[in-house]
Amino acid sequence: MTEETKTYIYYRSDNQVPFAIDREEQPFGDYIPWPFVAEAPDPSIQSPKYDWNKREWYEYKPDAQGQLINQLSADVKDVKTDTEPIKEDKTTIDQTLTSLQTGQTTIGQQVGNVVDMMSQMMAAMTTGDAGKEAE
Repeated sequence: MTEETKTYIYYRSDNQVPFAIDREEQPFGDYIPWPFVAEAPDPSIQSPKYDWNKREWYEYKPDAQGQLINQLSADVKDVKTDTEPIKEDKTTIDQTLTSLQTGQTTIGQQVGNVVDMMSQMMAAMTTGDAGKEAE
């Protein structure tokens, strides 16, 4: 009987070889030597290369990067378009709040005037009652 050899898959990425699949008959263990990575790149990446500083795969091929930039530009444009109604709503809300604050200030002034008038009336009534007692 022949025993089938188990294959361990690693991914190589350096400046000479941006991406290559490496099959080993023995696992590397806890320590995986440079330039090998155990983590596979995202399948959506057309031309992967590993960023050793960030410890992540990224799109390496300039053509693919251009496509990504175009897609990002389109996404930014969509976000700008989507936020315009929000900006308009915010402007309307700000105007409404300003009107409410003005109204509250006016009401506060009117209440103050009423209180002053009532104080004067109470003072006049008290003065009038005092004059009756003196008689």
